[in-house]
Amino acid sequence: MATVGLKCPECGSLDIVDDEHYSQPQLVCADCGAVVSEGLLTTTRSEETQGTDVRYSNSTEVDKKPCRNLINGIHRVRALCRILRLTFLMEETAETHFKQAYEHPNFIRVSLQKKEVLAGCCVLATCRQHSWPIAMGTICCLLEANPRLIGVVYQEMVKTLKIEAPPTSIINLLETHCQAYKLSPQHVHEELSESSKDLTKRAAVLLELAADAWLVTGRQPIPILTASIFLAWQSLKPTQTRLKYTLARFCQMAKVTKSSIAPKRVTELKEVLCKLGQELPWLRGDEVTPQTVIQMVDDILNHRLTLLRRALSSHEEALASESPDTGSVQQQGDHSQPSVPNSGKRSLFEPPSVRYAKIRRVQVPVVEVTGDEEISDSEIDSYIRTPQEIRDYVEAKEALASSDDEL
Repeated sequence: MATVGLKCPECGSLDIVDDEHYSQPQLVCADCGAVVSEGLLTTTRSEETQGTDVRYSNSTEVDKKPCRNLINGIHRVRALCRILRLTFLMEETAETHFKQAYEHPNFIRVSLQKKEVLAGCCVLATCRQHSWPIAMGTICCLLEANPRLIGVVYQEMVKTLKIEAPPTSIINLLETHCQAYKLSPQHVHEELSESSKDLTKRAAVLLELAADAWLVTGRQPIPILTASIFLAWQSLKPTQTRLKYTLARFCQMAKVTKSSIAPKRVTELKEVLCKLGQELPWLRGDEVTPQTVIQMVDDILNHRLTLLRRALSSHEEALASESPDTGSVQQQGDHSQPSVPNSGKRSLFEPPSVRYAKIRRVQVPVVEVTGDEEISDSEIDSYIRTPQEIRDYVEAKEALASSDDEL
């Protein structure tokens, strides 16, 4: 049926007819076939008799559903938050961080493994924003992921979202970390049990000593925390039973995961205790060894500052006796102090970057010799033989000739 009053915008024809395409009526030009106007669908409400006109394009519009990986990531964020007992506000913040990071161009084309780790990184950033004592090592254990991968993704996420998440102090992490050790009488024998409060108090003092000796700076927190708690547990009751326990056996008893770096931190912390223990006036230096120092931890920690000053003074005196010129050179100031190849021996305690400094290879520039180089007068003189050298040469030549004739 033709429609009066309408004009085709394409050809200008007035021959406009109704064309029902399936359930969608349209007004079409009979001459050129152009669609003049889109039809309307009528929806009927259950409680009303009149209908509402809805465009066909609006009736077929579908909201974009989140992908499966995004949904799984949100579930992973929620699971981590509930395992760590975070507040509802922190859980919402972590979800917001994850959604923003997941949809950011920097994380769209990354591997599935990095997207799975991203959930833990968002939870860690939220914990640091709210001063919640959670270490990166804890997130690594919960996700069973590579710590280096989590570190890379975390730095990229913080930079992308421009989040200010200051790292948590290692002392604040200690109390939470101690609670993970099952050392109550309900879990272990009475002789091996220790209260979390006493363990935290002793381990905190050991951590302060480790910080004074440069064992904390630039290090992962979990290994030094494990080492401090282990030595604190042994030193609180240094019985033969406890002293026989190794770090691996202790972690197995306490039902915690042993870090592969923790044994090295135990050795380093024992070395620091030995250096201070040797300054105890009622002991001889040879009586303090890594095997016996645990029994002296009470005295060492009670007089820590005094022993530290005495140890530094004794070390300086030993250096001065070995090299008399060392003291005069060091008194001239840092600018005039010469660089020594093994300068780590000059300090009683030094940062890891000094103790384990890597020797960089110096690339020797390759010099191309063409034969056209200028030769200085001094170099030419070095090639000219002196009269004495000439006489020695002639005598040596004659001696060789005479020996050849005799043969």
